[in-house]
Amino acid sequence: MVIAIVDSGCDLDHPDLVNKYVPVADRRDVINNTNTPDDLNPGGGHGTLSAGVAAAETNNTEGVAGVAPNCRIMPIRLFDERPNMPKPTEVQIVAAIDWARTHGANVISMSWYFTGLTPNANIALDNAHAAGLVLVAASGNCKQNEGCSDASTVVWPATHPRVIAVGATDVNDTRKQKIAGEADPWDSRFGQELSVMAPSPIPWTTAKGGGYGDFYGTSAAAPHVAGLAGLLVALLQKPVNIPPWFQTNDLVWNIIEQTAAKVGGYGYATTTGHPNGT
Repeated sequence: MVIAIVDSGCDLDHPDLVNKYVPVADRRDVINNTNTPDDLNPGGGHGTLSAGVAAAETNNTEGVAGVAPNCRIMPIRLFDERPNMPKPTEVQIVAAIDWARTHGANVISMSWYFTGLTPNANIALDNAHAAGLVLVAASGNCKQNEGCSDASTVVWPATHPRVIAVGATDVNDTRKQKIAGEADPWDSRFGQELSVMAPSPIPWTTAKGGGYGDFYGTSAAAPHVAGLAGLLVALLQKPVNIPPWFQTNDLVWNIIEQTAAKVGGYGYATTTGHPNGT
């Protein structure tokens, strides 16, 4: 199974990832229109961190283990957060999603958000879902220094009805909220589009430059679910009793939501379009 990490690219020589990548012809940098999506992002490299959570190599006496150790990684470079670099455009988002769909991805992991118009990008996501891909995105971080004062709003692409929206939990299995004295305070966004939650921060995952580093935010939670989706898609390739009205990707979505633990202190209600509860 192939998990497309649509992000800032990946460290293509990282010792814990190098054996996990798809062939060069199936990798993509939609910024430069090349097949070398190297991660140039500051710090540990956002895409490299994401890839390690989802599918870092396992049992290789190296670093960390990914959620889906036998799934392949398709690195797709969509953004570059170095100073003065332009933000992604809708055209580039469409190109990234379409590339994953047409080059063999089974799952797309999207740990980012976009605030512009998305009519064509919504069509790209619809097309990817229709082609059987599982779509996973971070619900978003709410930070006051980024103009967010209300965490009860999920951001796109997690708001798309075909996307599994993933929020972040803390060590107490509750929604991550600001902590007094936190260096970079943030809340995990939530709302009726939210599907599931997964852990953050991650104390150790693959980082740019062949190393390892901390990873936090809903960005770190989403690739957990993308890895799990990869495992489930692999399982469901075997003969199973799948109802004829279900696409495999919808069945994966339902399995993830229906088997997630409902932690205490929160209200769970079924809403239109969300049969497993909001």
